Amino acid sequence: MTAVIQCSGYHACFNATFNGANTNGLSITEATGNESVLEQSQIICPRNGGCFIQVYSKYGMAHSIIDASQSISGDLSITTFEDWALNDTTVYCPILGSCSIYCGTGWGACANMNIQGQTTTGLVYVTVRGGEATLNSRIICPAVPSTNGDKNCKIHGTGDYGSEFKNLKGQTTTELVYVTVRGGDATLNSRIICPAVPSTNGDKNCKIHGTGDYGSEFKNLNIYATNGLPDVDLILDYNEVKEDNNPVMNCGFGYGQSCDLVYISSNSW
Repeated sequence: MTAVIQCSGYHACFNATFNGANTNGLSITEATGNESVLEQSQIICPRNGGCFIQVYSKYGMAHSIIDASQSISGDLSITTFEDWALNDTTVYCPILGSCSIYCGTGWGACANMNIQGQTTTGLVYVTVRGGEATLNSRIICPAVPSTNGDKNCKIHGTGDYGSEFKNLKGQTTTELVYVTVRGGDATLNSRIICPAVPSTNGDKNCKIHGTGDYGSEFKNLNIYATNGLPDVDLILDYNEVKEDNNPVMNCGFGYGQSCDLVYISSNSW
């Protein structure tokens, strides 16, 4: 069954959390023209099912998080029409499914956004219409190329302002990602997405180093690396990992495989 949520009125769902992970679908509509109806909200999309969001107000879902990163079946669709509706909002696209974002006629409708599409195997499609619609935003396209010969990252400006893509940034990296942690539970529930393009100098370009003596530095850390451990230097100076404190490796096509990493020695898992 699809969970259907409607929010009406100023700040009606302000700072709300909607967890639809275990539903078969999630539909959220901001149904009035009042400002900031869903501002600072968090939406967790279904693991198996579509996630559909419509925003009609100014600042309607600004400063929010829309997380479909655990979705393995179903598309994410976000539609907005007003000024700054998704300003400073972060979107995590599905693993298996398309990620479609429509930034309508509002000025700066998708400004300062962070669209994380690197782990999806589906299409990332961003359509912008209003002036400065993607001002200072960042779109990270899928790391895994499409298998059907078509491009899987499409950004389409349909307006007549000439500023739809102002200061829009695309991102990938072949450089070194080096994370050093020392404290207990230092990376608790964090995600590190390693470079999709291997290093050209023979050294690994994703290094994660625990220098403390807690044994919990990597607790619930999710690591995303296409080829798994061969892409990563995971080093722990302490000679023990406490029970239930193992990191998780996500790898393979679309990061569709995962496993707990079991500590053997300093840099051996």
